[in-house]
Amino acid sequence: MKQLKKFSILFICLLLIATGVLSLILFYKFSISVAITPISDGCTIYKDHCTHVSFQTRDKITLDAILVDNPTAEDIAVYVHGFGMNNGDSYAHGKIETLLALNFKVFALNLRNHGYSQKTSTTAGKTEALDVLAAINYIETYLNVKPTLMWCTSMGCNATIYGIIEKEFEKPDFSIPDLIIESPMEEVYASVRSFVPTMSSLPWIPFGFFALKFAEIYAGISFGNQHIAEDIKIIQSKYCYVFFGNHDEFFSQNNAELITKNGHCKLIIIDQATHFDTWPLGKDQFIHAIQAHSL
Repeated sequence: MKQLKKFSILFICLLLIATGVLSLILFYKFSISVAITPISDGCTIYKDHCTHVSFQTRDKITLDAILVDNPTAEDIAVYVHGFGMNNGDSYAHGKIETLLALNFKVFALNLRNHGYSQKTSTTAGKTEALDVLAAINYIETYLNVKPTLMWCTSMGCNATIYGIIEKEFEKPDFSIPDLIIESPMEEVYASVRSFVPTMSSLPWIPFGFFALKFAEIYAGISFGNQHIAEDIKIIQSKYCYVFFGNHDEFFSQNNAELITKNGHCKLIIIDQATHFDTWPLGKDQFIHAIQAHSL
């Protein structure tokens, strides 16, 4: 009996150690790689119609963005990418091309620790909100216009929502006329679990704990408490669309439904879409939402 007890204790200890090591490996590959993800220069595609701009946030982080001109456009759209992406990758390119075709100039931001922006720690949108706020202030101050539309993806939506709320607090009469929210993040533990879907549910208790802790310690990522479904409802944009895949790993159906309760945003569910392919599976719906009010 004593030997069985010792064996059980040893087995549990080994399981915890193995889980911790696996968590570290996964998050090292996934999270730390954000800083060394191959960077594409968005201006390479648009050449003479594109310029890099650089500016600082309130906490002294230097950011990079590209401004893609459109000679026939008066309105400017801001695009904020998701976690592990940048403003020159193919995912951003498809959206920038769409916005240009819909007669916008495009300001595409690189969030901190992404693209050519300064390398530093990453959060799930809390500090990146300062990046979005700095981008809005830059556009207003140096381009002398107000953004007509903001389009955000995944973690970039968390940053965008928090940034807009901060801007509205500073300047109560501020609002973004059109807001396209694509696959925001909220379910952190569900997100962790989605990386190794074949594991049974029980090991995810220690795995999720170790994974998040290693993410914070080794990758400098802090997830914090996300309440995006509630926060989306308090922003003052005139028109707001939230795109959500019915197979999203990062955002639950309950959270999606919360958005429409006592809020002005319209929820658009893309059938068969996961967190990562709401675009392009819902491309036509995205275009229709933008055309409905922005043209």
